Amino acid sequence: MEIQEAFKLYREDKDDKNTTWVQDRHKIQRFIEKVGEKTDALEAISESNLEGFYSTLDRNLSGYYYALKKFYTFVQEDILRFPKSEKRVFPLDTPKDMNLVGNSKKPRANYLKKGFNFYQLFQDDFYVHLQNQIASQTIKACISVGLGAGYNTGDITDMTLEDIQMDGDIVRLKNVYETESVPWIVLTGELAKYIKGYYDLRVSHTTSIEDNTQPFFQKFWKGRELEIDFDIAGDKPATIITLLTYMLKYISFKVDIDPHLYPTHLYINTILHQLLQTEGKSLESIIRTFGWERTFVRDSFYQYIKYREQKESVGFDPFDSNSLTNFDAEKDTASDESSDFFPKSSLDESPEADEDILLIEFLTSRRKRDTTRVRALKRMYKNCCQVCGEPLVDINGIGYSEVNHIQPLSKHNGVDREENMIVLCPNHHTMMDMGIITINPREIGTILHVDENNPLHYKKLVLVKIDCQKNASNITMMLSSVLCKNG
Repeated sequence: MEIQEAFKLYREDKDDKNTTWVQDRHKIQRFIEKVGEKTDALEAISESNLEGFYSTLDRNLSGYYYALKKFYTFVQEDILRFPKSEKRVFPLDTPKDMNLVGNSKKPRANYLKKGFNFYQLFQDDFYVHLQNQIASQTIKACISVGLGAGYNTGDITDMTLEDIQMDGDIVRLKNVYETESVPWIVLTGELAKYIKGYYDLRVSHTTSIEDNTQPFFQKFWKGRELEIDFDIAGDKPATIITLLTYMLKYISFKVDIDPHLYPTHLYINTILHQLLQTEGKSLESIIRTFGWERTFVRDSFYQYIKYREQKESVGFDPFDSNSLTNFDAEKDTASDESSDFFPKSSLDESPEADEDILLIEFLTSRRKRDTTRVRALKRMYKNCCQVCGEPLVDINGIGYSEVNHIQPLSKHNGVDREENMIVLCPNHHTMMDMGIITINPREIGTILHVDENNPLHYKKLVLVKIDCQKNASNITMMLSSVLCKNG
């Protein structure tokens, strides 16, 4: 039988909509074109033909190895029908993992290319072969935690129920890097969805949810319930981490990631791709969250520099009065502290509990702002809105507020200082942005509403009171100095 005819039979029980099979199909077809479609099947899979074809490859050697090995087995067993005693061993040597340095088992950093489609790591087609929905959910949650919060394999193993907080569609994860300014990392969007899916599963298997010291990731399936590709893993993964390692390797072969991914590559790509996405503007946020002293942060930054291939840089001119203004006057956003890493930050009542929150979102990009004054002002007002006087507290007891510039920075050259800031709840922040309410420039400290019959019209602003009234007066005077400039 000709090799092309054998390949047609091999394809009969395959699903052409399955991405995994599509990748293998292209690899095998390329081999057949090399040896000739009309070549006899036995001759086609000879050692010389396989080695000759393999020597022409310069990338994804492992992917071709496993695709051809499965086809080789099919031809022997289903086409040539060799008896067990005559079956031949696949003649190609297992390719050396280019991801390993020398004989070391520690994987070298694998930085994914700019524009890499992270959705591929969660694509259902790659998980179907496990034939176990619980295992699939678990691994997708592990990848989300690794990418979203920079967790390494040890962090994933040690993660407990007290290290995660759920708030609707928002997921808060403990910052395992223990930086003082950022105790929590917040995830939204797709990553939060995968973690929430596993969280619901985890809670359903928990007998005592009050015991927050229990491991968050637990194996809720038995080995015999799991199907794997033995060409990629010699034995069935016995732990969550070994299954995670297997799945990253499996996906790497299917989408031509060469060298293949390890779990330890997730957090380095978190750093690199946030820098690429924001053109480096997120570096300060990264350092405040993970710390600069950690090797993976520095190495990821240097890799970003290589990707940028910047040939020259504009030097600092200390005599250019516009240089600082141009550097700082970024487009104002709905919230002063918003960025692609830090969304609207919350603040606990304790002065030590600055809770900057990290947002990992690979699909959106917003600009970085300095939040030091914003956090101090929130602490001063304990997250109470200056319009309604009410604090907003979530189900976990964490306070939340937003700070808005009274006089916008970019459009109206407003100052980025406390006298030009006001603490608001989300509702009144929106109303102020829409022009429904504003500050009365002729009677500082009062609110104007477009509807004169509204209770907010001419309502007094809430001003912080410390030991004396002087502080409130000073704030009023500062507001006056800002608003009177615009008449």
